[in-house]
Amino acid sequence: MNKWVCLFAILLLVGVVDAQESRGVVDSEVANDADQYQQRRIEERSKKEKAKLERVDANRDGNVDLNEYLAHAESRFRMMDLDSNGYVTVEERREVSEKMRKKHSEMREKHRSERESDRDATE
Repeated sequence: MNKWVCLFAILLLVGVVDAQESRGVVDSEVANDADQYQQRRIEERSKKEKAKLERVDANRDGNVDLNEYLAHAESRFRMMDLDSNGYVTVEERREVSEKMRKKHSEMREKHRSERESDRDATE
């Protein structure tokens, strides 16, 4: 809980401020926290989208042309074609998908731990 909310809760208990004042402070703090959270989500999403484009943008001109897109698609196909026979079977796709899910799960857990560490450091 925000330190200002705690302070107003204490002041409310001892009668220094009335309930209407404290409610306004709490409401504004909750709104500010929600706005900050939403802004962080937008910034994170934007960074992820930019990173996706940068992976495909081979010549780094800030745009993805058809050749870059097709080269990326071919690269992903080759990654999934585990036996290099020119075909992707259901089993190959399933195996690659499972490996990617595991990798992403590990990355999410790592990021979650980092966020918790950052949050603990700021409190």
